[in-house]
Amino acid sequence: MTPTKVIATGVFSRVIPYTKLSAITLTPLDLPNGRQMVVAIFNLTPRRFVRMTFRSDLASLIAVLRPRVPENIQIAVEHVQ
Repeated sequence: MTPTKVIATGVFSRVIPYTKLSAITLTPLDLPNGRQMVVAIFNLTPRRFVRMTFRSDLASLIAVLRPRVPENIQIAVEHVQ
């Protein structure tokens, strides 16, 4: 992540400006080794999204995202049961 865009790498690389996002969904997971990770889904349009995983805890990821993402973009948190 940069101050103005998300950079997704993999088989296909993408550069997505925060202004093109419609919503962000974060799902925190506790790993068996005691570590945490967050699965993030960056929605562009109703049928387009980019999924990324972060080896971080939920609070620190939100602290990084909230100042960079425009106020009108919702950051939702979903928990796995």
